[in-house]
Amino acid sequence: MSENSGESLTSCGVQSDRVWDRQRLLDRYEGDMATVIELCQALREDLPAKTARLTMAAASGDLERLSALAHSVKGICGTMAAEPCRLLALELETAARGGAAAAARGVLPGLLACLDKLLGEMPQ
Repeated sequence: MSENSGESLTSCGVQSDRVWDRQRLLDRYEGDMATVIELCQALREDLPAKTARLTMAAASGDLERLSALAHSVKGICGTMAAEPCRLLALELETAARGGAAAAARGVLPGLLACLDKLLGEMPQ
């Protein structure tokens, strides 16, 4: 699904059973599993605070903050080869940047579910 397809991914956009492309991430780091595990550990440490801030920004209606946080999450998901999550973060960022509070609040649960699924797929 392309970024400009106009299709909503609010249900986590998972066409397959997985949201994380482990092999793509391994390939990106030339098969260095130690680096991939480090990245996964860093994500596990950082993501809960980011998702809490996303939720607070949405609840308070702070669309500027929500857009910035979604942009950050989008970059993290891109780095981690988690394309469904990245696309949802893009959708959230775009809605928030465009002032579409209701649309942003509609996307957030799907993004949070996708991120939760991502954490479940990664090594401990």
